[in-house]
Amino acid sequence: PQHVGPLQGSTAPWLHRNAATVDGAHGLRHRANHPTCGGARDRGSLRVTATAESSASIGNSGTVRTRPITMAILAMGGEGGGVLADWTVAMAEQAGYYAQNTSVPGVAQRTGATVYYVELFPKSAGHGAEPVLSTMPTPGEVDIVVASELMEAGRAVQRGFATPDRTVLIASTNRVYSMPERTAMGDGRVDSSKLVESAKSSSKRFLRADFSTIAVDNGSVISASLFGGLAASGALPFQREQFEEAIRASGKGVEASLKAFDAGYSAAMASERPVVDIS
Repeated sequence: PQHVGPLQGSTAPWLHRNAATVDGAHGLRHRANHPTCGGARDRGSLRVTATAESSASIGNSGTVRTRPITMAILAMGGEGGGVLADWTVAMAEQAGYYAQNTSVPGVAQRTGATVYYVELFPKSAGHGAEPVLSTMPTPGEVDIVVASELMEAGRAVQRGFATPDRTVLIASTNRVYSMPERTAMGDGRVDSSKLVESAKSSSKRFLRADFSTIAVDNGSVISASLFGGLAASGALPFQREQFEEAIRASGKGVEASLKAFDAGYSAAMASERPVVDIS
């Protein structure tokens, strides 16, 4: 079980991971079914879309190394983090991507969370070869972090998953108090404003809303509203309709999930709008 310590002023030291090599090696646990390619929508100058990046480095065999899109989802038991990851994988496969989803189990109590990790790699960049994808997020190498609760966003920062040069961080602002907070002799609660400031300074963009309340108000679970926040961020090269189709294709709780998705989308869009003081 993980225990929450004080947030550090800077992220954890970066570790280097070689990008996937397009050299004919077979991928690990990836799934690929559909060849149709989806397009990316222009979402404005303030937004950035994660894409598989080609680096200038050339391997010994003369092959170009191409970096996949990387996403970490931090959630607690019963919140549907696995469903969110599955929707993302299904959407990417439909759009012509190799997609891999792995998870590091936590527990259903508040002593730790499960980390779901997704990597996406466009088939068009592989020239017929199957990429080798990582099964674990690496500090300093995560494009998108989705956190189901504010302390989970703090954990992502503490572990170096969220970094200011790369990461789009999407988090729910609700709190589920950690065990050290609950067992403290006095008021052991972590100041939420400090968590927010840390998340802001440690990510390229920080989208936040109470996605938990949004989900409950729409008769769904937080995975659906967070999926809406992910769509609104523009951090993946897919259109809103492709996100919605992934929910429909699952065939479970579709109407409630779509309602929560729509509300989460709107809340995430509003979170980045500038606040104008007219007083």
